[in-house]
Amino acid sequence: MKLQKTEELFRDYQMVLYQFAFSSFLEIMLLGNFDEQYLKNIASRIEELAFQYREMYTECYNRIENISNSSVQTVLTGGVAGISKGAGRVISKIPVISKGPVDEALVSAGHKLEDRNTTKTDKVMRRLIDTSTNCTTPFVQSIEAINRIYNEPMDMLFDRENIYLVAA
Repeated sequence: MKLQKTEELFRDYQMVLYQFAFSSFLEIMLLGNFDEQYLKNIASRIEELAFQYREMYTECYNRIENISNSSVQTVLTGGVAGISKGAGRVISKIPVISKGPVDEALVSAGHKLEDRNTTKTDKVMRRLIDTSTNCTTPFVQSIEAINRIYNEPMDMLFDRENIYLVAA
């Protein structure tokens, strides 16, 4: 339940960040203000907010991963897996019993329990990966392109189908 709430909060955070970047880009276009310092300040502000998002996301991701790896169920399952494998190894050293499948079955069961723990943690973490991107890169790149077009010398090349702007 807490993971679902965290996912929802990150999706909301993503949406707000996206809307801020989009509205900042629209503001530039609608105002027609292509002053170099103005454009750099807006791009810098968007990048700063995106960086804060990545920092918070990384911290939460690491905490959730640690909690998932240290949960009571995970620890108990890991302990049972270790006991099962250990018992299998001990039984394999007993001459009469080692000829049967018991030792191999216990070791195999221990490995399966360990794999289950790993799979469970991976599932939990994959749910958060969808919220890892901040969605602002296209806006920052567009603002930087506008800055280059309006404030830096450019050569214009063209052929029958395309126009190319090249930094001079």
